[in-house]
Order: sequence, then structure tokens, then C-alpha cells
Amino acid sequence: MTGSSMRAMGRPAVLIRLGIAAAILLSATALALSWNLPLLEFHSFRQTQTAISSYWMWGSSHWLAYPTPVLGYPWSIPFEFPLYQAITMAVASALPISLDQSGRLVSWLFAIATIFPLRLCLREITGRERLADNAALLFLLSPLYMFGARAFMIESTALFLAVSFLAATISYQRAPSRAGFAWMLVAACLGALVKVTTFFGFGLAAMLFLMPKVFGHRREWRTQGFAVCYLPIAISVLAALLLTLAYVHFGDVEKARTVWGAQLGSKNLAIWNFGTWDQKIDPSLWKDVVFGRSSRELLGITRVAWFAMGTVLLFGRGLRLLGLCLLALYLLPFFVFANLHHVHNYYQLANGVFLVVLVACACETLRDRGNDWLGLLATLAVAAVMLHGFHRDFLPQILTPRINQRTVELANFARSHTAPDEVILGFGLAWSSEVPYYATRRAMLMTDFSEATALRRMRERPADYQTQAMLAQVVGRPLAHATQGRGFAEVRHQHRAAGRVVRH
Repeated sequence: MTGSSMRAMGRPAVLIRLGIAAAILLSATALALSWNLPLLEFHSFRQTQTAISSYWMWGSSHWLAYPTPVLGYPWSIPFEFPLYQAITMAVASALPISLDQSGRLVSWLFAIATIFPLRLCLREITGRERLADNAALLFLLSPLYMFGARAFMIESTALFLAVSFLAATISYQRAPSRAGFAWMLVAACLGALVKVTTFFGFGLAAMLFLMPKVFGHRREWRTQGFAVCYLPIAISVLAALLLTLAYVHFGDVEKARTVWGAQLGSKNLAIWNFGTWDQKIDPSLWKDVVFGRSSRELLGITRVAWFAMGTVLLFGRGLRLLGLCLLALYLLPFFVFANLHHVHNYYQLANGVFLVVLVACACETLRDRGNDWLGLLATLAVAAVMLHGFHRDFLPQILTPRINQRTVELANFARSHTAPDEVILGFGLAWSSEVPYYATRRAMLMTDFSEATALRRMRERPADYQTQAMLAQVVGRPLAHATQGRGFAEVRHQHRAAGRVVRH
């Protein structure tokens, strides 16, 4: 940036740009502090599930039906298109770093890259460069995003693709081109395939952006220009939805082929994903999660959310409609995917960006009502609150992570007492990938909700549940389920004869 361009921007704008650079360095520091940590921390269940798929994809001939070897042969229980897993595996094989480190690095790079399509969206929608910069700064400093960016999860990849789709849609509507259509189509398809729950909010955002334009040009609906502008957008969204439905069906078929995978089919998980009507209207969801845990983890303190809503809706003349849309886009995923958002705070990485941008709009509103320095002061105040929230809630989890040492001991024991081609038969570990991943072994894990009849079938026909690989056994804790009784004892007795038993 030259001296003349800096003077043209003004000192407040330059300070915001410098703040973005500093925020990237802080985020990189969080990554560096996590570099050698195992994945047994922030949602270790989900991190190791993604990691074990990346590990076993290496050398696998079935890329789409990628292995997640925790529920038995033939090991595939695909939930999402494995783009992030494949990139992570490729980076780990190309660089002298571990798979854990590769996953963290890829996730962080996607998180940082998200600020580019995010800024493009806001510049195109509002024409405000300062608002785009404020949003980028606050996104980078948001406690949940800074912490989640260094996790071995698909969230930042899905978010980058979803924001890129929205940016591509806005750009294409302004200036249709073949390159723009290709960008929009690829971002839509990959975004929906990688994580449709993330794509959902940005698909709605694209619809909200396009609706007034479509209905404002009703007289042109039958013209060629209208078709050139809007038909490719519809094609992109339709292609994304059809591909996602096809991949969900493909995943259900693969899960049904795996010993215990059918219980994780899309129909069986419908209530888990969407929740019940009672959950959706439960005041505790909205009080404790939406305007409690979520807003605190995204913004540092919950009062920032109320400040943003009040400021934009009361005083944001040119930003009021955008503010209402952002608020709706933040809230709707909680309603649609109520149970997921209630159980897992990392799901807010998909829609929390709308709340962060709403806060940036509030800072911009104060700038409109006052001057550049008042807007800068508001932005820096929110940034300070976010840093305090990160220091309070997330930094301790990096500096002194609560790692379950028993999981580490089980994994080390299993690895040292089994051969690489052997399969762990685990009881009482749910279907968590933590022990199998760090043991670098495939596993058949008996979940707490395994039925006694299914366990008896394993006793009666063990060959149906294993390949030629020898079975080993790791018992982590007694099953808490009422069906453990006789079925558990019979299966363990049978596999004591069928394979080599390892107990810990």
C-alpha cells in the first residue's frame, strides 16, 4: 500500500487494514500453539472421525465411499463429500508434517481465505469498503472462529465454499459471464456436498439477495437477458441439491453395507439432525443457546449481540434491511437444525458469520451517525471484547487442554498389542474414532444402543462380521445399556475363540 493510497483511505481505514493483518497473526499464533496437540480436545469425537477417514483414504481405491473404519467391514459410512479429507491427506503426504498438523493447517487456510469472498459480498451488496473491512476483522477475531479454525474439521472448508457461492452469485447477477457461471456452479456443488447444513444459510442469503431483483424485473421475465442472468443461478442451485441428494442416497447404501452403519442412515438420523417441534419452540434453545452460549462464543459477551441489533434496527438507515436479513439468516438454522445446534457448538461456525457481520453493520451505523473515528472506536471496542472472550473461554483449552489420558493409554495399548492389519473389537467406546485413530487400527465398535439380537447374531455367525483380518479386542468401559447383559458376554466369549483377545 503506497503512501498516497493510505492518505486517500484515511487513517481509520488504514488502522482497520492493519488490524486485519494483526488478526491474521493472532489466528496463526493460535494455530502454532495447537500445532503439536492431539485432536483430543474441542469435539474430539468429530475431529478424530474426520482424521481417521483422511488416514485410511491413503491407498484406498474407493475414494467416494471413503473408509471410516469404526463400525465394521467394509468400513465406509460416508456423511459428507471428502474434499477436506483428500486435501488434508495430500498436504500431509507432500509436506514433512503429521496428519494432525496437516488437518489443522488446511482448516486454518480455508478460514483465512473466507475473508476474501466475504469482503466481496459486502462490497457488492452495500458498496461500503469500510464495512467489508470491519466484517473481515471481526470475523478473524471472533473467539469461536479463531478457535475452530485450528481444528481438524470440515467446517471452515464448507464455510469458504458457501461464502464463495454467495459471492459468485452476486457477481454473476451484476455481470454474467461463463467464468462467473463456472465459479458459481463449482462453489454451489462442492459447498452443498461438503456440508449441506452450512450451505443452507447461504442458499437462503442468495435467495434474499435475488428476490427483489427478480420481482423488480417482472416485465423482463420472458426476455433473453433475464434468462441469461438468472437461469444459470437456478441451474447452479438445482445441480447442488440434486448432487447432494444423490450423494446422501449413495452414503445410505454404503452405510447399509457396513456391519453397524445402517443405524446412521439419513432416515434414522432425521430427528437427530432436525430435532423435534418441541425443541424448536423451546425457550431454553433461544435463551441459552441462540442468545446465550452461541452469541457469547461468537462475540465475547452476549450484550454485543443486543447492541448490534438495537443499533442497526433503530439507527441504521441504509443498513436496516440488511440487518434484518442477517438476523434472520443467523436465527433460521437454529430453528431448522435445532438439535444439532443445541448439542454441538461448532455448528454455529456455519451461521455465526451472519451475526458477526451484523455487529460490523452496527459499527458502520455509528460511523454514519458520527464520523470515521467513532466507527473505528466501536470496531476496536468490539474487537477487544472478542479477544477477552477468546482469552476467557478458548485460550485455556489450547494452553492446558483437557485430554482424556485413558483414551491415550487405550490407543497406545491397542497399537502395541495388535498388528497393523488387525481389527479392534471395542465395547463401551460408543462409535468414537478417538481410540482407533490414535491406535492406527480399524475397529468394530459396539455402541451402547446395539441390540441384544444383533449381538447374538455376531455370536452365532461371526464370519459375517469380519474379513480375513484377525480380530483383537479393547474394552474401554462397561456398556451402560440394558442390552449389554448376556449378548455382550456371549459375543466376547465367541471372539475369544475366533480371534486374539486384548483387554485393558
